Amino acid sequence: LYTFQSVSPYAPQNIYPGVDPMRSNELQLSWVRMANKSLFEVSARRIVVKDEIGYKSGCDGADDCNDNLYDTKRDIVTLRYVNPLWTGGEVDLSSDFVDPRIDSGANSGKQLPMTPRRAYKAGVHQIVNSGRLSLYAHYRASMVQSADDSHSYPRIPSRTVYDFGWGRELDSSLRLQVWVRNVTGKRYYDFAQYGSVAPADGRSMEASLRVRF
Repeated sequence: LYTFQSVSPYAPQNIYPGVDPMRSNELQLSWVRMANKSLFEVSARRIVVKDEIGYKSGCDGADDCNDNLYDTKRDIVTLRYVNPLWTGGEVDLSSDFVDPRIDSGANSGKQLPMTPRRAYKAGVHQIVNSGRLSLYAHYRASMVQSADDSHSYPRIPSRTVYDFGWGRELDSSLRLQVWVRNVTGKRYYDFAQYGSVAPADGRSMEASLRVRF
C-alpha cells in the first residue's frame, strides 16, 4: 500500500492515503471420485474482487503507488487425474483453465495482467529402494505484463520448467525430501513491467526434513 520512488531503487516511501480496502467473494464447487485406485477431480471457482489493489503510475502528487485499480473476475476450472499405471509408479496430471478479466473501467473485458489463461502440470513418481523419485513439468501460458491494463506492451512468453525430487521416510516420524528446481537451468521470466523484465530463478536445490510429533 506504499508510494514508491520514481527512480532506482524504487524504494517504498509512505503509506498511500488514497487507497481503500478491496472486497472479494469466492464460490467453489468440486467433484471428486476414487475408482480402481485412480483419482478424478473437477473443480470450478469464481473469484470476484471489488476495487482490486495494484501498482499505479502517478498517484495524486506521489511518484507511484499501490492503489485501487478496477473490479476483476476470475473463472477457474481445474481438472486433475492421478493413476498408478504400473507397479510402484504413479502419474499425476492437472490442468487449470482460467478466464481472468478486468470488470470495470475503460479496459473492461481485457485479460487481467500477470494472470495466465492456461497452466498445466504433469508428474511421474516411482518407488526405488524405499525412496520416491518424482519428475514434474510445469507449463504456464503467456501473460500480460504488470500494470499493462491496455495491453500496450509485448506479452510475457509462455514457459515450461522441470523439477526433480527424491523423498524417503527415515522412520515413522521423519521424512527427508530433496528437490532440484528448474533442473534444466532454463532462462525465463515470470514478471515484466513497462518492457523491463525480472529474470526468474535458475536451477536451485532445496531440502526439507519433516518431523511428526
